[in-house]
Amino acid sequence: MPSRIAMYGRFARDMPRFLRLRMTPELARSTISNRLASREAGFIKFVDRAVFGWDRSPYLRLFEHAGCERGDLTRMVREDGLDSALKKLDDAGVRVGFEEFKGRVPIVRGSLTLDVMPGDFDNPFTSRHFETQSSGSTGLATRVNMDLDHVASTLPSMLLTHMALGVHGWPTILYRAGMPSSIVTNSVLRHLAVGNPVRRWFSPLTPSETASPLRFRIAERALPVLVNRSGGKFPRREVVPFDRAVVVARVAADYVRSEGRCL
Repeated sequence: MPSRIAMYGRFARDMPRFLRLRMTPELARSTISNRLASREAGFIKFVDRAVFGWDRSPYLRLFEHAGCERGDLTRMVREDGLDSALKKLDDAGVRVGFEEFKGRVPIVRGSLTLDVMPGDFDNPFTSRHFETQSSGSTGLATRVNMDLDHVASTLPSMLLTHMALGVHGWPTILYRAGMPSSIVTNSVLRHLAVGNPVRRWFSPLTPSETASPLRFRIAERALPVLVNRSGGKFPRREVVPFDRAVVVARVAADYVRSEGRCL
């Protein structure tokens, strides 16, 4: 519990800074262009820090088993390009499959065997601001740590996608269940940062129906309060079961009549 109190403390501390973000089309385009231009250098920097700079990384054991050191990786990327380097690493066994990433099977590469858990792949250099959980559609649900910098990093691609689809700036409503899924929280935060707050949030399930652990029920109450107190607007949950989904459709139709469109 103390660690979660600290987590929500970080969320409350950093939320005002996040809410000051404003992602514009011009900034989104320049950000994506800069990321593409610095793709290889960014990869080398990230792996140097999060793999070679973290002795508990499962990836580090794979690099060591393949005989690939820091300098080897840097030279490979600079001489052959990132895509070619990644193919060579894959051929050498420096890769993690889906079942391995989920911790369901050990990583086996020749004489190397690694027993791993999903948390072993967490980036140790991010700040955990809130915790979510995967749906478990392919097996046991997996804890997912979310941080506001990660949410911010997805803004350029989200905005440009909305522009490409012609829906940027449209009145937006959500029809998704809440915690432990991150979809609602992330959607609300992203739309705040592009200046188009989510108007209404409908959920087909009540918190009790999601059968989520207590920590997620607490989070679902705490996060909207922290966002609202920081100057944002987190829409109130309105429960509309699937057999009454026409209610959501009618709200969308109302926005179309009054504002000409709805996402």
